[in-house]
Amino acid sequence: MTHHFAYIQSGSISSSARWLGLAGLIPQAALAIIVVAGPSSASPLASGLALFYAALILSFIGGAWWGLVSRSSAPVR
Repeated sequence: MTHHFAYIQSGSISSSARWLGLAGLIPQAALAIIVVAGPSSASPLASGLALFYAALILSFIGGAWWGLVSRSSAPVR
């Protein structure tokens, strides 16, 4: 049984993984606050960084899912 299927069956995430996942929201939240409440001169840079960070995280998640699918012996739907 792989770790991925063990997670599906147990339905729980370790507390350290949960906290690390939530910590990943800190940069995005900080950049959003700068865009909304920060100086207008910093808004374009913060917007660009927020988009870059979101694209980086989404590409990492996509790569992780691709890795899980490639390891699986079950056919992909």
